[in-house]
Amino acid sequence: MAAPVATEPGVVMPEVEVQDEAGRWVPTTLPYRWRSTATDTSRRLTFRLRFDLPAVPTTMWAMRADRMPPDRQLTLNGQLLSGALQDRALVRRFALPAQWVDVPPALLRAGSNELLMTLELSHRVGALAPVTLGPADVLQPEFSRLVWFTVSLPQALNMAAAGLALFILLIWWLRPAERVLGYFGALWLLVSVRNMAYFVTNGHLPPAVSDYLFYAAQVFSAPLVAGFALAIARRPWPLPRAAVIAVLALMLLIGALGVWLDRMVLVRQWVYPCFIVVLCWVAWLLWQGVRQLAPLARRGMAVALGTLVVAAVHDYLYATGGLPYLGMQPVLNHVMGTFWVPWVSPLLLLVGARVLLQRFVQALDLSEHHGQLLEQRVADRTRELQAANAAKTRFVAAASHDLRQPVASIGLLAGLLREQVNGSASRAVLDRLTESVAALESLLKGLLDMSRFDAGSVQVRPQRLQLQSLFDAVAAHERDAAALKGLQLRLHASGLSVQADPVLLEQMVRNLVSNAVRYTERGGVLVSARRRGDGVLLQVWDTGCGVPDDKQASIFEEFVQLDNPARERHRGLGLGLSLVRRASQLMAVPLSLRSVPGKGSCFSLMLPRVGAAQRVAPVAPVQPRSLRGMQIVVVDDDEGIRESLRLRIETWGARVQCYGSVAALRDALQRQGLPQTLDLVLSDQRLPDGHALDVLAVLQPRWPDLPALIITGDTAPADLARLQATGLRVLHKPFSAEALFDAMREVVPG
Repeated sequence: MAAPVATEPGVVMPEVEVQDEAGRWVPTTLPYRWRSTATDTSRRLTFRLRFDLPAVPTTMWAMRADRMPPDRQLTLNGQLLSGALQDRALVRRFALPAQWVDVPPALLRAGSNELLMTLELSHRVGALAPVTLGPADVLQPEFSRLVWFTVSLPQALNMAAAGLALFILLIWWLRPAERVLGYFGALWLLVSVRNMAYFVTNGHLPPAVSDYLFYAAQVFSAPLVAGFALAIARRPWPLPRAAVIAVLALMLLIGALGVWLDRMVLVRQWVYPCFIVVLCWVAWLLWQGVRQLAPLARRGMAVALGTLVVAAVHDYLYATGGLPYLGMQPVLNHVMGTFWVPWVSPLLLLVGARVLLQRFVQALDLSEHHGQLLEQRVADRTRELQAANAAKTRFVAAASHDLRQPVASIGLLAGLLREQVNGSASRAVLDRLTESVAALESLLKGLLDMSRFDAGSVQVRPQRLQLQSLFDAVAAHERDAAALKGLQLRLHASGLSVQADPVLLEQMVRNLVSNAVRYTERGGVLVSARRRGDGVLLQVWDTGCGVPDDKQASIFEEFVQLDNPARERHRGLGLGLSLVRRASQLMAVPLSLRSVPGKGSCFSLMLPRVGAAQRVAPVAPVQPRSLRGMQIVVVDDDEGIRESLRLRIETWGARVQCYGSVAALRDALQRQGLPQTLDLVLSDQRLPDGHALDVLAVLQPRWPDLPALIITGDTAPADLARLQATGLRVLHKPFSAEALFDAMREVVPG
């Protein structure tokens, strides 16, 4: 017997013999390789290892083999040392891991020792590495480094890779459109879990089930890698989804039959070539997609894929025993004697994840850039719209100012003619003239109201308001128009009072009722007020044409009329509902609309309710208009307006002096051309050499408490805001004779 080979102090490498088929012991050397056919996997090999010891050790010994089948039985000096041969169907047939077996000193003896090793050749191709025995504390450090390098570190890397794959899947779950990340994350999660399972030799699952799960992982990886390649190349699936699912189901069924019939080797021989064909097609698709990447990313992907191919070839040779054992060269033996794919897969995942996440981040950056561009364009467009709106406001203000001057003069003169003409023919002409002037005044008034809202000069002054008085005023204004169309106008206030601005609320209700009467041909209009909790629900019902759902928002815009394409004057101008909306927003009063085309509409206002109304004093009878004995100064640069005002005011019994500018007024004052007492100054806001306040500055040193009434045709928001700040009574052109008289009496009561 040859002497054992000494490696380290106390460590021996036994002499090895193998038992042939005739039962004879034949000397051999380790590593010992074998290869068997698919139908010859149940053959066993028995080795006899013999070594001499000078004395019985006093510490724990161990046996180490860097490659050994896990299904083996060891007997030392006739005593069972480790393992028990099992039925081959219960043993995994993949890994050939490093083996460590504790050897109690009691089983050793001084002199000759014999170790019988029976191996179950469940692996078709395998090898038994050299076996060393020695003190456990001497063998343990090197063996621990080997296990850490070949098992623990790859498992840790793949566990980290699985975590990264889950993170990528989370991104895909949040953004389903990122199909590349979805396929990539699912594929590498599957690969990482499978890599970690490579090193499990004594799992809880039966080997047949484990074998099938490995096969199923291969089956599922094929469509995942194909989907990833198609997503990279931006191409659709060549087969319908149902066909892909059917192929997967067929592959899984074939694998189940292979496990049941113990023909998995045969199944892999036929199925795996199909996978290779798919992988070739996938490689071509990946190349098409990778070509679109940046050069550095393209080279990185090429290196990673090439490394994976080399690792796969190495692992195939390692698993089939095609790699040589390097004997006493531990570093190279550790590198070559382990699976490379579990090492390369996490690194490839990092490279691929970096490329894909970089694409994802670039897409987000591009999206953010586009968002910033869009935001900038929106801001630019907003500024353009604001400039256009300001230009429109200036144009409307200028145009309406120029129109108000002659319209105001025409209105006053038409009123005088109506009072002086008695002939029926002439009166009919004057009636038509008055109607036209009223329509024009209505348009200018609507433009003025919009300008006042735009200027923010409309102040809300809420107070206790009896709805009955409001309804009476609306009825008096709209009853004749309803009667002319044969409509029934009903108003029910129910004795309720609300907290609201009386001017704005009357304007809103009057516009709603006027709009209802205008668009109702038969039936009637109902204005009602009912309690709703702490509020009052004020509603205007009509039986008119109704408003389609898709048009209900647009009718609150300026100049929108659904059934008036010819812009007939008697059907309004399309400003009433716009003013209602603006007033409701200003008063914070909810406004809603319900409408059924062909049946009618209902506009609703929710107002805050207050307690029961007090008795209202009877209204004093209207006195005839008279300004007899009053001395009035009129200052206006428009000759037509001055003359119209003079004629109109003189019919009320007042004495009027007119001037066209501030300078003319100052000159008259210096020449003592003004009366000793003045009761009122009526001045236009815009004069050739100043404003109405300049007129007051000229007169107030002599008449400190002189009442003033400002008339103006300005509608620009800034001008209206300045007038509002003066606190003076303002009358906007055009105005009726009644409005003029009321304003003058408000300024100079009595």
